[in-house]
Amino acid sequence: MPTTPAAFVSEDSEACFKHFSPLVAATPEDALERYTADPEIVRVNLVRGVDAVRPHLDHIAKALPLVPTADLLELPSLALALGFAANRVSTPASRFEIRARQDSLRPMRSMTLLYLEVAADLGLVPKDRVKNIRAERGPIDEARDGVAIVACFHDNAKHLVNKHPFTNEALAKLAEDGNWLLKQLLPTGATAEKGATSPDTLVRDQLWTEVVRRYDLLYQAGMAVWGRRGVDAHIPALQSRVVTAPAAAPGKGEAEEKVEEKKPV
Repeated sequence: MPTTPAAFVSEDSEACFKHFSPLVAATPEDALERYTADPEIVRVNLVRGVDAVRPHLDHIAKALPLVPTADLLELPSLALALGFAANRVSTPASRFEIRARQDSLRPMRSMTLLYLEVAADLGLVPKDRVKNIRAERGPIDEARDGVAIVACFHDNAKHLVNKHPFTNEALAKLAEDGNWLLKQLLPTGATAEKGATSPDTLVRDQLWTEVVRRYDLLYQAGMAVWGRRGVDAHIPALQSRVVTAPAAAPGKGEAEEKVEEKKPV
């Protein structure tokens, strides 16, 4: 008689990610669910749902012989893997983050560019190069200026050594701010490029798709125990932010107190 594989259960997010990500790697992109979740809310709801069905695993195994109990018991660990994967996906910066970077870059850009103009008049750096840095205006040009200014300092270091007040750390920060802003800012009228899905985004969506698949099994298991009318009192909706009142053991005619109507994802 074949043995049932033991469930993988861990509270280590990285260990969960390393375990589950290879298992979902073959899920094709055209079969993926769109990730729109808060992984911590998902995890909490899955813990509640799995805890609810845990005492009834024997009944579930008989009622749903094709549903592996490991797939149910692993759901909280799978949610931890999802959270770990979601944190690896880079997201566009907010306007507040962009403004903070601009506020960091602009004073340093102004001071260093003024200095380079003086240094150009003294013959320490090429005048045309400094003039080209000053030529354009706008947020994107400011970001480019930050990178170009630092490059000018580096390329003319032997002529500028001990002749300016800017530390290496300050210049490095100016270049860092400029490069960061260049990745975030788009020219007026331009649209973000729609490129291929990044590897981190792909594995996140693969894990989310597996969470949704197994949640459907969990909900089926709940219906096998409590029936269609009683399941929602025990198995929270996957992304529900509202907690249901604790339900008594299933029984005919018992009232079910619910804060909101729930349905499976």
